[in-house]
Amino acid sequence: MFGGMYESGTYSNEITILNLKTNEITQPQLMVKSPIARYAHSACLFSENQIIIFGGQSSMGVLSETAILTIHIEGCKRVISGL
Repeated sequence: MFGGMYESGTYSNEITILNLKTNEITQPQLMVKSPIARYAHSACLFSENQIIIFGGQSSMGVLSETAILTIHIEGCKRVISGL
């Protein structure tokens, strides 16, 4: 999961991973700058380890950018890279 809006009205650029087999929620370590905080965007799993994020609304207005994040597993850690 990526981004969203808090009840306070501020935007998020946090990345959260839910393991559907174990119901475990983790927040991976980022190796790159996270995409701009946003809500009302599209995000989909592109391959087993890539997430594509497109568009949304931010404090700057409507976004039309695309970000591709790659998830690497290093030992027990999940690390996000790419943009």
